[in-house]
Order: sequence, then structure tokens, then C-alpha cells
Amino acid sequence: EFENFITKQNMKRSILTLLVVSSVMITGAFAQGTDSGVATVTTEVLANLSITATTTVDFGNVASTSNPVISPNGGTHQDVATPTVGTFTIAGAANASVDVSFDATATLSDGAATPNTITFTPDLAAHATTQSGAPSLTTGDDITLNGSGAYLFWVGGELGTPGTGISSQTAGTYSTASTGGSAWNVTVTYN
Repeated sequence: EFENFITKQNMKRSILTLLVVSSVMITGAFAQGTDSGVATVTTEVLANLSITATTTVDFGNVASTSNPVISPNGGTHQDVATPTVGTFTIAGAANASVDVSFDATATLSDGAATPNTITFTPDLAAHATTQSGAPSLTTGDDITLNGSGAYLFWVGGELGTPGTGISSQTAGTYSTASTGGSAWNVTVTYN
């Protein structure tokens, strides 16, 4: 009889355990809730970013065998009589950070049927306002526009093979815009 009593007690515990587990499962199955969240979305719309060539690079007259170099920041020019430093103006949002990227070279051509060409390797200097002594600018550099959203950079460079120049170049007028030439591209992008 003691064994029957133990068996009945175990059955009661099993049934009780089953009822508790079922109750928890049923309660969990019916327990539902609703919640919501709020997200804030913000942005700052910046002024359009632009770049304008205000002066073109012009080496003027050069000898057919020379090493023409224009300094972009008011330094000494070499083998050029009356050079013009190129000037670009960047305009955008005040105090914005901007990436400046440009082609490593460009090709000047005389436009002949079989064009004669000269390689141009740029040298840039940049500053918010002052050309004289402006620091060098290399492709991929970041600059910060001034409080008015402006920045300037000046373009000089070298014709021919860097350090050597041109040698026995065919006489003529050469330009990146002539047939056989390639433009020199500059890109500015907000960071």
C-alpha cells in the first residue's frame, strides 16, 4: 500500500507539473504587447559646390629644347618668358571640408594630322586667399573652405619630361584643346 501511495503522489506531482507548464505556455502564448519607437532624422543641405577656372595656364613662348617650369605660388619660373599661372576658384558651404583630385598629367598637341605632343605635369598651390607662398596641393588632399565658402588654388607645372623638359620639339602652337590633346581635369567633392 505504501507503494500505491508513492505512485499516487508521483502522479499528482506529474499532473501538477503538467498543469503549471501548460499554464505558463498558455499565458505566454496569449501575452502580447505593443510598443513603438521614434527616430529623429536630420541632415544639413550644403550649398552647391563649384569650381571655376578663372585664368588658364599659359607658358607663353618656349624654346624647342628647354625645361619650361611655371611656379604656382609666386616662386621662380624657368625657361619661360611671360608665363600665366592658372587660377581656380572653389565655392561652396562656409568652413566645409572638400577633397581636391586632379589628373597627374595632360597632353598638349599641335593639332597636326599626325599630332606632335608635349606632356604637361601640373604643380598646384592652394590657400583661402593668398598666392604668394601658398602651400603645395597634391591630388586627394583635403582643404577647408573659408568662412565665406571660398578657396583658391593656382596651377603651374612643367612641360615635357619632368626634370628634363622638351628636346627638339616641332615648332607650333600646342594646346590641350587641340586634336590629339587631352584635357587636364580637376574634381572637388564634399567630405
